[in-house]
Amino acid sequence: MIWPLTATGPPRGRIDWQELRDRIDLAAVATALMGPPPGRRGERGRRLWWPCPFHDDQNPSFAIDPSKPFWKCYGCNERGDAANLVMLVRSCSFPEAVKWLADFAGGAIPYHWSSDRAVIRSKPKAPPRPPSGPEGMTADEADRLVAEASDRLWSRSGADALDDLRSRGLDDEAIRAARLGFDPSVQATTRDGRPYRASGIVIPWVEHSRLTLIKVRQPEGRKPKYAEVYRHNLSLYVAAPILPGRPVVVTEGELDALIVAQQIAHLGCGVATTGSASNRPDRSTVARLLPATPWIIATDADEAGDRLADAWVELAPGRCRRARPPGPGKDWGDCHAAGSGRVAYFLAPLVMTPPSWEALSALQWAEPTDDDEPPGILDGCQSVELNPPDQSRIILTYHDCMRQHATT
Repeated sequence: MIWPLTATGPPRGRIDWQELRDRIDLAAVATALMGPPPGRRGERGRRLWWPCPFHDDQNPSFAIDPSKPFWKCYGCNERGDAANLVMLVRSCSFPEAVKWLADFAGGAIPYHWSSDRAVIRSKPKAPPRPPSGPEGMTADEADRLVAEASDRLWSRSGADALDDLRSRGLDDEAIRAARLGFDPSVQATTRDGRPYRASGIVIPWVEHSRLTLIKVRQPEGRKPKYAEVYRHNLSLYVAAPILPGRPVVVTEGELDALIVAQQIAHLGCGVATTGSASNRPDRSTVARLLPATPWIIATDADEAGDRLADAWVELAPGRCRRARPPGPGKDWGDCHAAGSGRVAYFLAPLVMTPPSWEALSALQWAEPTDDDEPPGILDGCQSVELNPPDQSRIILTYHDCMRQHATT
């Protein structure tokens, strides 16, 4: 049933958003909200591209496929349908967004309703499917790909890829710990849906023992440089654990992160990356790093790296320190190639310097709890009421407890 916008009073039912969404031209809605799509450098597919309104976007990364009712930003990973877009751009509620879209589409809102209660349309449940990536790869297939690629790297067929990793400064222990591998032919798909075969170094992202992303770094001269073959709930690539109260170094790419983690392992700080300069941090990314302090933003020494560093600073002012890789070259791989120990030499002062008062004041401090005490520290102790208080006896009682705890 269609309820005219000019009618007074809401119907007793719920908005049939799916019916309205199916007759809305999402590209026309985006054009009305953000202007004509300028396109994206190097993209010749059917997608339409806009600069994303939700982050600083130099090369348009907000995309709409005219055949689908959804949009996605490949820079900040925001996504949704027409209602989400209107809500975010116009800062309005869902009912207000639907009314705006209904007026845009012809002035009527479809409702499911009845005289006594709202009718909820139900659909038969589809059988459960295993989690899959953009190529339809299941989680089991992704695990198998990583395991086979890791074994192949240490075989004769992976010798060139292994030499490449070693020449970048990674030692065998770091290569094995990161589960890096090699695959001569992996099915991948371009952003406009065209299939192709990727070949090169396999880089898995692992979080809580589960794969979240698999990239293939292709040999120099092949495009794209990085082919993404599996994705599931992407977050951060962590090369060294992020520890509460300890610094974390944020690099621009995975191999840089591994080199930095290898070179400053003795300093006990975390190392992470979003994967590339185009992957800007969002609120969920920032949340992963909140236990750590300070954040050393060590992205590449070029314009793209500086923009990514600025994005981190905007999201977490007061926590970040910028560390541009010193020349020659632009990244930490180049820095390491110029001399063993250079990475630690340049990062150690930033990592070991205490955070500023502004950074400390931005932290949320909790009240002390019993959990903060060593186990059993108060076992066998008796409370003593002194009048007037005898401070020397209180101190003695505490030290007696400590000695008792040390001997048990």
